[in-house]
Amino acid sequence: MTKLIIAFLGVFAIITPTITAQSNTFKIHGSIKGLDSEKMWAIINDVNEPNGYRREEIVVENESFEFTSEINEITHITISTGVDRVVKKTKRGYFPAKSSLLACFVYPGADIKVSGEITDFINAYPEGDAMNNGLAQLNRAIYPVMNEAVNYSVEADSLNGEAKTLVQKKGNKISGKSIDMKAQFIADNPDELASVWMLSDMALRNQLPMSRIDELFTAFTSKYKETIYFKEIAERLVGFKATKTGEIATNIISKQTPDGSEFNLEQLRGKYVVIDFWGTWCGPCMDGMPHLREYYLKYKDKLAVLGIAQDRDIEKWKAAIEKEKMDWHNIINNDKNNNDWVLKYNVSGFPTKLLIDPNGKIIGRWVGEGEEGEGLYHKIDELLQ
Repeated sequence: MTKLIIAFLGVFAIITPTITAQSNTFKIHGSIKGLDSEKMWAIINDVNEPNGYRREEIVVENESFEFTSEINEITHITISTGVDRVVKKTKRGYFPAKSSLLACFVYPGADIKVSGEITDFINAYPEGDAMNNGLAQLNRAIYPVMNEAVNYSVEADSLNGEAKTLVQKKGNKISGKSIDMKAQFIADNPDELASVWMLSDMALRNQLPMSRIDELFTAFTSKYKETIYFKEIAERLVGFKATKTGEIATNIISKQTPDGSEFNLEQLRGKYVVIDFWGTWCGPCMDGMPHLREYYLKYKDKLAVLGIAQDRDIEKWKAAIEKEKMDWHNIINNDKNNNDWVLKYNVSGFPTKLLIDPNGKIIGRWVGEGEEGEGLYHKIDELLQ
């Protein structure tokens, strides 16, 4: 079985006590007009896989397909159709557009039918149960709008100057419309699993202020309170409130270190500490490592650094640590014992850096590199020079 690392596709396994079945088998089948590829690929969350996901082949014949697999719990999955024309390509790669993916909820015993067409995006949706009907209602509304926004992004990538700025503004306006549509769907449908999933995804992508996330979350019914989506939002909201400037940083204890020894954040009391949330897949994160190392060496007697990597490939993580000479404290955020530090610190953009004072109090938070990220280094100089 081919394995694939996927970053932030919103693919999470969730559990609900309302679904029972004799078999763990599920089936997805259907016909999509314009589906002219020979194979599709289902990306399925699986904690038993080394990278946390499995990638399964779906054979296509005459625009139709039937796919059977196994799952232990309700799971939101995405399917890549293999149709090249829906991939939003640029000179440097591609935009990871959701409108280029087929999405559905699977669970033990599910029998899901998919229908629709492929134009320049996947205009096809699942049906067969309340959860998928709700997801289809949401995606039918937002996918065309999201596709329009990403098409503007592709166009802007080929332009320069004022023309580029004008097209970007058009794209941003349409993108903002799609975010408003998502939020309105969630507000109007507080008992839909699609709403819980979408709010979790929007919180992850920092698409709404946390105050608005809190409002929408509070309105949810208890129907899906046992799902991982619901729990993730709740934990992120706790993290949002607990990691504001002036609060004592949530203690971090982990054995997910390069050598397996235990790290404890409280052991660094007495020094200023930079907590750097990064990933090997994150270009800006890697580009900023030499600058972080420069400051680590400059103030090494007074400043400690903790790198927290949002990665699943342990060997790739270790190789990056060695290559970039990250000779500070490092942990990887793949602890299966409910210690998700990205959630606990409400991190929704990479890189995110926090500065902690010698008493453990949070001084500030900076997201990204460039001008905004440079504020961290100005603050370090102000405190330690």
